[in-house]
Amino acid sequence: MPIKSISDAVDAAKAQIENLSIDEQQAEMASNPDLQVVDIREIQERVDSGTIPGSVHAPRAILESWVDSSSP
Repeated sequence: MPIKSISDAVDAAKAQIENLSIDEQQAEMASNPDLQVVDIREIQERVDSGTIPGSVHAPRAILESWVDSSSP
């Protein structure tokens, strides 16, 4: 099986993503203490919009470059 490019992997992941409102996200975190939220926004977005308490910050661009160094 050939290895997927990062853009193919991102497209496949996006097809499975459910976007939550702030209230839905807070309810999910409150009901599942083992849930880990990864905040993939860039630093300036966190400065402008605030942080997600209890989340781990890993900017998307950094994640993509770690996974595939040829990622634009």
